[in-house]
Amino acid sequence: KYINLIENVQVRATKLIDGLKDLSYSERLQKLKLPTLLYRRQQGDMIQVWKHFHAYDKSTLSTNFKHNPRPSRQHDFQLVWNKPKDGTRGIQANSFYFRITTIWNKQPVTLVNSTKVDMFKSRLDDDWADSTSKYATYVR
Repeated sequence: KYINLIENVQVRATKLIDGLKDLSYSERLQKLKLPTLLYRRQQGDMIQVWKHFHAYDKSTLSTNFKHNPRPSRQHDFQLVWNKPKDGTRGIQANSFYFRITTIWNKQPVTLVNSTKVDMFKSRLDDDWADSTSKYATYVR
């Protein structure tokens, strides 16, 4: 509910710019090089997960961040994903841990093994340059 409200602010704000009012929302975003709220949220989430593995003290990690003892060939920092107890639309399913696990586990080795946060951010931008959620048409 709040995601839609925040995204609607961006929808209205992009209409206020001269010459863009008649374009669709995704076209306005592309012209302005402004990503959607979903894209920015996922990008911030990935940066935080990287920091949990590389920058923060391991003793401060949540018990939800369980390192997968049998990671796939993707990378060594995979997380164990547990099914949310309240289903796919519940509060728990939208919490940070449940939201990021599958996205994080799909990231390439070169991205996850970055040594500095700035390197990770630039590699993430390069890797996600063609992301469908970056300028996706917003559905109300």
